[in-house]
Amino acid sequence: MTNEHLVRRALMDNAIRLVADGGFENATTNTITYSGGDVENIKMNVVYIYRLYGSKDRLFDSIFEMIEEQFVGAVSAESSLYFMTVVYDFWKNNPLWCKYYVRYLYSHRLVGETLSKHNANMEKLTAKFTVKKPVTEMILTTLLDAAYKAVTAKTEGGFDSLCDVVKEYTAGHLR
Repeated sequence: MTNEHLVRRALMDNAIRLVADGGFENATTNTITYSGGDVENIKMNVVYIYRLYGSKDRLFDSIFEMIEEQFVGAVSAESSLYFMTVVYDFWKNNPLWCKYYVRYLYSHRLVGETLSKHNANMEKLTAKFTVKKPVTEMILTTLLDAAYKAVTAKTEGGFDSLCDVVKEYTAGHLR
């Protein structure tokens, strides 16, 4: 791995953790660069955010796009019969990603180019399944609504509660 790749990864990991735990307002350029310490003897500072991403917002967009790419790839690789199980497993195995993704979706950030890419990804995802598109979108929206409530502490039990909801739905409807 190159130094640039290591720094990019450290910035993304720090930003994901900070946003997942406390929201976008708590992920300042200083907290993103200094919360993870130095990387491979490279002293982290805010210059890296601007040099590698152009802005803090572009860093946030890049993280969302990376998570969505991984999500769509994981879910698209499965047969339509078990896709909810794959959705559940993906978010259960990546709880910080889930929190980041949901916070991003429910923020003002999903506009313009990012929204177009998101819609194209969801089109690819819904086209993969034999279930009609409105049903797939309804299921994904229901999951995201549950995730949002869990992330914003509107549901007792937080993320584990969300996983229980997904598990029950999967067991009752898709197997």
